[in-house]
Amino acid sequence: VAEISSIVTHPFFQFLGRFHPLIVHLPIGFLIIAYIMEMVGHFDLGKNRHFRQAVPFILVAGFICSVLAAITGFLLSRGGGYELEAVSSHQWAGISTALLTLITFILRQKKTYLPLFTITVISVFVSGHLGGELTHGKGFITQGLVKKGNKSEEKIYMAEMAVYPDVISPILEANCQSCHNEAKANNQLNLQNYDAILKGGISGLVVEAGNASTSEIIRRVSLPEDDDDAMPPEGKKRLEPDEIELLKIWINSGLPKDIMVADFDPAKEMIEIIRKINVRKLANAKPVFVDVPEASPKRIEQLIQAGFSVLPIAKDYPQLQVSYFNRQDTLSQKKVNLLKAVANQVVWLDISGANITDWRFLSVLKNLVRLHLKNTSVSDDDLQYLRTDNLEHLNLFNTNVTQRSLEKISSLKKLKTLSIGETGITTENLIALKNARPNLSVNIGDKKEFLLKGAELPMPSFDLNMIFIDQPTPLKLNSSIVGVDYFYSFDASELKENWKKLDGNTITIDRSTEVNVFSKKDGWQTSRVLRHHVFYQTHKLKDVKLSPDPSEKYPGKGAASVNDNNLGSIRFDDGTWLGYEGESAEITLELNDEIAANKISLNILVDNDYWIFPPKKVGLLASNDGQNYKRIAKELQPEPQPTDENSMKTIDIDLSGETARFLKLEIANRGLCPDWHPGKGKKAWFFFNEVIVE
Repeated sequence: VAEISSIVTHPFFQFLGRFHPLIVHLPIGFLIIAYIMEMVGHFDLGKNRHFRQAVPFILVAGFICSVLAAITGFLLSRGGGYELEAVSSHQWAGISTALLTLITFILRQKKTYLPLFTITVISVFVSGHLGGELTHGKGFITQGLVKKGNKSEEKIYMAEMAVYPDVISPILEANCQSCHNEAKANNQLNLQNYDAILKGGISGLVVEAGNASTSEIIRRVSLPEDDDDAMPPEGKKRLEPDEIELLKIWINSGLPKDIMVADFDPAKEMIEIIRKINVRKLANAKPVFVDVPEASPKRIEQLIQAGFSVLPIAKDYPQLQVSYFNRQDTLSQKKVNLLKAVANQVVWLDISGANITDWRFLSVLKNLVRLHLKNTSVSDDDLQYLRTDNLEHLNLFNTNVTQRSLEKISSLKKLKTLSIGETGITTENLIALKNARPNLSVNIGDKKEFLLKGAELPMPSFDLNMIFIDQPTPLKLNSSIVGVDYFYSFDASELKENWKKLDGNTITIDRSTEVNVFSKKDGWQTSRVLRHHVFYQTHKLKDVKLSPDPSEKYPGKGAASVNDNNLGSIRFDDGTWLGYEGESAEITLELNDEIAANKISLNILVDNDYWIFPPKKVGLLASNDGQNYKRIAKELQPEPQPTDENSMKTIDIDLSGETARFLKLEIANRGLCPDWHPGKGKKAWFFFNEVIVE
């Protein structure tokens, strides 16, 4: 933090920093114009040579504006929300541009002038490119040139859509990720991947599983555009009402990740909204299918009159998507003949739920790419009529197929997605199929479950508000997947195979500890580990003294911050943290009575970006009279590493039942930033707040 911290906390400097997007364009314009005028004057020996006379003045203006841009950019970056490495690259590129401009001006009479001027202009483009990536994400400039594949590959059909990657993620990508991504995470909120969304930002969680009405992301996107808290901010494209509704359904349903839309509950609500959105997508899609002539409008109208839904795959394309969805009546031979009349044009067919007695018509549908036969009577023998070589997505959910059909399914070389739950095919058969076709996505349904060999279970959850307890307390675990087993440990370093299996879904906590839990179920990968610290605060503090006082920049609530049951957030300036710049601290705790304490815990903040590091060491002394202390422990802390995440951490010291009424913590500041840090040689900060005696 050092000098930077004073800038961060002063609103005036934050105000100045916000002029950077305006000022940064001035040196770009000045330097490019100066370069063009210099080139015209240099190579045109005629009347335009006088252009060169104005170049020195423009170079000076460009240099001044470059310096102003660098200063305001520095102030803007101190507000946080940017990746340190990306900021540093852009910052040094901007400084280099300013220095090169000055050197170019000084050497304008030398032979090296024009080559140096050229390098300066190149530096302008490099700095601008890095600034664009910092603001809009990596690859911003080249995004429009990169081929993203045919629109026919977009997952705009329910049968091949998973809830998070294909419905929710595209909404966030289009509306939120330009400001909330890995490189630029405004307010430390990254909405670029599922895990980061669950983590939230400096203000806490943005999604609350099962409760959209209290989720911060829904509140923000629903506010009027002119509200200061509205997201996206004023001037940027707002989310469509349908998109907000999809977010609400996702959150209220427990934030599912890999569940397919077709097997999602409530699927009906989501499907109706997606269908409306798909109509807009199809209007702009550019699919690539086998080339066929247009079907007769008369034939299409006859199909529609017979109860089919018929739509072009895209505007002005002859390929058709045809549905006779869930009508649960007999698909008569007359209707089948109408379908066969447009067989060449049909690339997507959904006859789910229809009563069909003769399946031979499948043999003429040779251009099928997607086929949905869910809830029909199709059998192993009927499936042999398939003659298409292009089939990519097949839905056989709740049909009469058995393992005899696996050979036919295996022969479909382009098949990408197979929905095959509630059939005569066993899980073991499907695992064998999946091992033979590792890139095949297999959905077996089972209510809300999306079972794909190798899929990862969702991380368990529980009431994360339960942080401080003063008596043994049950901790109830939850999972969106039924039938999971929970394994837990109070020591994260212990090998996972040695963790204890929980009998049921409740852990009783009777001490301060970090709870580590993962879930496991046959056919799934184990979940990631849920880690949560619980403090068992059995002894209240009578008085707290700090020596010396914390920095005036970060005083927290003074001594009250040590014992107010408020761990704060990972934002160092949230008002809960006590900050010490380059100096050590001493905390003297007076208890109400003489007690036999077991452990003392100190909550600290680590944030490499703002020069905040763990202490070098922590010592503990005990006394019965507040005058005569004896040393109980002195513990060295691990050296900080560049890979350390910005987070809250707890330092625990074992008291081994030491009897005392007064306890004194000696916290040794690291002194200077480590050699690997950009602030090498500058004063390091140490931040803490809560102290818990158990």
